[in-house]
Amino acid sequence: MKQLVALVGFAIIIGSPAAFAVTDAEFQQLKEQFQAVSDRLAKIEAQNAEVQAENAAIQTELEAAQSGNDISLEARVNTLETSTKKMSWAERIKLKGDFRFRYQNDDVSGPFATTAPFTAYDTSRNRERIRARVAVIGKVSDSVEMGFGLATGGDDPVSSNQTLGGGGSSKAVQLDLAYVDWNFAEGAQFSLGKFTNQFFRPGKNGLVWDSDWRPEGFDLNYKTSAFYFNGLGTWLEGDSNSDLGTKFSWGVQGGFTPEVGIAKLNLGASYFNIKAEGLNCYDAPSNDTGGNGAGRGCFGNTAVKSGTTTLVPGKTGAVYVMNYAPAELYATVDFDTGLPFGFFADYIQNLDAKPVPSGPSQGKKLDTAYALGVYLGKSGGFNDWVVKLSYQDKDADAMLGLLTDSDFGGGGTDSKGWVGAVQYGLAKQSYIQMTYFDTERKDSNGVESGNPNTSNPFDVNTLQLDIQFKTK
Repeated sequence: MKQLVALVGFAIIIGSPAAFAVTDAEFQQLKEQFQAVSDRLAKIEAQNAEVQAENAAIQTELEAAQSGNDISLEARVNTLETSTKKMSWAERIKLKGDFRFRYQNDDVSGPFATTAPFTAYDTSRNRERIRARVAVIGKVSDSVEMGFGLATGGDDPVSSNQTLGGGGSSKAVQLDLAYVDWNFAEGAQFSLGKFTNQFFRPGKNGLVWDSDWRPEGFDLNYKTSAFYFNGLGTWLEGDSNSDLGTKFSWGVQGGFTPEVGIAKLNLGASYFNIKAEGLNCYDAPSNDTGGNGAGRGCFGNTAVKSGTTTLVPGKTGAVYVMNYAPAELYATVDFDTGLPFGFFADYIQNLDAKPVPSGPSQGKKLDTAYALGVYLGKSGGFNDWVVKLSYQDKDADAMLGLLTDSDFGGGGTDSKGWVGAVQYGLAKQSYIQMTYFDTERKDSNGVESGNPNTSNPFDVNTLQLDIQFKTK
């Protein structure tokens, strides 16, 4: 910097036109100006050095700060990655479930004892019951999910109800769901394991399938906005060492869902094939009441004593007379109006039915069933309400009694009557409902109410008051 000052001073001196002809006074003035410039440059140089020192200190601090923050930044990145993974896991897992509390009254009028002298008796039963179900569903990939669920109740294949009592004793919880779903194409899904029944139920009625039944096997379904197809393969018995041996059943269903103005239609058909002839009644031990009252081990289906044509109640040792191949035709119509309403019709015939070998229905085929119903209103939210009314008539051998509605007429087949229900929404997915079943056991075979040679129909009237909460 000093060399620069000298050079500048020299340039000033020699560059001046009067450099070779100046007075002493002028020269002295010039020296003073030069000294002032030199002092100014020295001051600037000092300030510049101070700034450079400050910059160096700041740079050192910055480097130190950056060096120290590398660890902090890495830790934060790791924490963020961990949090992201946790969020991703949480997004892939979801819970759904429902809880229902029910008061139920059953009035049974005039059944007969199953042993001589076959005297009639009336029964009335009041129960407080609960049903609780929960399922964990995990998304394995964009196209695959798996589910695992538990439910209250015993091993009844068509009911998860648990009756309260026993001094507050612990209640049974069973496996309800265990499956894998593979969505291998748009609208197409393959399920494997124990899963929710995918077959469409007209009017949500249980003419063929109770809503609690969980098939065990595999299912293939395909849906578009105008068409659907479902194919099911299920093992009603999957152990070759069991009394029944391995028993595989299958079914198919297809339908169209056109829209005509404000009306949405669902027109479809289904077919199911179940091998049963000569076999012990499915799930007979858990449904055999024994003693007085209906012997319900075959759930209303015609059964005989093994090796004979003698009709007997469906208790242990009774065998089916025939196979079950119910063919179904159905139609539903829903009207999208300010106050929604609709109706449905469902008709079934067992194509493998055989004539009843003895008893009051000897020589007849008890092979048909039908249901008709209407509804008004909607459900699903607060203050929503819906009223339903339906009529059903189920011959003893129209379908496998094991799988049909467990509430209607005491469960199983061989019954007819009315069902009315009123539902009111408490909140989204929560409601109260009153349902009344005015039904009759037809006792077509004469085996439920006493003497196998005499048919003795009797009433089974059921009142159910429900409050239900659901999450999904």
